[in-house]
Amino acid sequence: MSKFWNNWKLSLVIILSLVCFAELGVLLSFKLSADTENYTITLTDDGFYPSEITIGQGEVVKFVTKRDKEFWPASNLHPTHEIYPEFDSKKPITPEKGWNFQFDKAGRWRYHDHLFANATGKIIVLDEKGNAPPTAADNCLAVADSEKQQCWDEQLETTLETEGFDAAFELFVDLYRTDPEIPKGCHGWGHILGEAAFELYVNQKDFILREEASYCGYGFYHGLVEEFFLMTGDVEAVRTFCEYISTKLSSDRRAGTAYTNCIHGTGHGAVVGVAEDPTRWESLQDIIDVGIKVCESFTDIPSEIDTCLEGVYVGAIVMLNLNEYGFSFDLIKDDFFWICRAQEEEYKRRCYIEFIGIIFSPEFAGRDFNKAINMIMDEVSDPNLRKEMVTKATAGYMQDEIVKPSHDENLLACRRLAATFYKPCFEGILRAFSAHGEPKNEHIKGFNFCRSKLLSPEEKDNCYRKILGMFNSYKRSPEEKQQVCQEIEEEYRKHCS
Repeated sequence: MSKFWNNWKLSLVIILSLVCFAELGVLLSFKLSADTENYTITLTDDGFYPSEITIGQGEVVKFVTKRDKEFWPASNLHPTHEIYPEFDSKKPITPEKGWNFQFDKAGRWRYHDHLFANATGKIIVLDEKGNAPPTAADNCLAVADSEKQQCWDEQLETTLETEGFDAAFELFVDLYRTDPEIPKGCHGWGHILGEAAFELYVNQKDFILREEASYCGYGFYHGLVEEFFLMTGDVEAVRTFCEYISTKLSSDRRAGTAYTNCIHGTGHGAVVGVAEDPTRWESLQDIIDVGIKVCESFTDIPSEIDTCLEGVYVGAIVMLNLNEYGFSFDLIKDDFFWICRAQEEEYKRRCYIEFIGIIFSPEFAGRDFNKAINMIMDEVSDPNLRKEMVTKATAGYMQDEIVKPSHDENLLACRRLAATFYKPCFEGILRAFSAHGEPKNEHIKGFNFCRSKLLSPEEKDNCYRKILGMFNSYKRSPEEKQQVCQEIEEEYRKHCS
């Protein structure tokens, strides 16, 4: 009896304990749910409010908007959202609805509105022990590969906030030159710096514009002019601004490049501005048409209209490539060139040339160079346009090849083409050193290619002439010119001047 009584008492204690723990669990669950309701971030015309909050790991934040427009909260970097890819609503959120996200990863997460990218914020997520995550390391090369993008992102934006535009630009240049991974994903940082330069300009504050603004696919110019166009909508004011920034590099070839890239950014910004309105997502052609009208009102000089249209079509390509604004590669997977075929005759050439930029995507030719060239041959009959497209395709293919120590295999790929297209292909290789090489140092890899034993004397002469032309397009001291000239064979030094 005593044994039975003791067992019964023990069972009762266990049952009561389980009940208590269950009730405690309910209370804790209620407590957590109640707490998470406190974390609400509101998008206003002035940006996200509060702009920075600190929460615990596993807690939920609700994003809402007071703007009478859809919004799209997402992790940096814009527009790829690759630092914390799960932190992305993946689609626009209507004003009457909110979007909740549970932060399972500790860290310092910067984010933006994908549809209004100058609205930004930061969420600090404490770890399981309640400790704040470390700030960006002084040397991001020392952190794990999975953390590098976040580290660089925080370094750049912190420098911009605390030390200003010029210091941030210097860091941007240093990052590009010291880490081989940076050029693959830094276009978004160029946008950040461009937006910061816009703020300085509208507040009548001066800033240093350097030739390295061309880094990362001219992201600086894209971001700057997109911001200018989106905030003012004044095409004439944008043109005046483009002329202004060209004067800041008046002693360098980048003065002309600054102006043309500003025009390109105008077309790009016009398309992005239209695309931020979800009611326009039914037709990519409607968005392109708005960009074309902006280009036609920007200038009546044919070459400048063409440069502006380049930005328009690149903007359309970016939307397809990043699955933005309701568009994706699905739109062209069955007929790659149909959009270009649909353009007015005078604009088809520019569309074809720009669309070649995505032909090596996995959905189309992949890394199959011959397949891409055959796609061009099947689509285009005009011999001059074919040659232009082969040159552009080769230069685009070389973007991923440029890091290789030798480009003999690329040269052999050109030689396997029909004789008519060998020279355009060869020209594309040379162009790649300018388009994808490091500014002011394009000649280093270019000279390595010119020394190839596979080149004929005539090809070597052409190669050194083109590469030295790139070198001499910058301001150089006599000593620099002399030193570089000594690096090439004597018979080709005639091009040094």
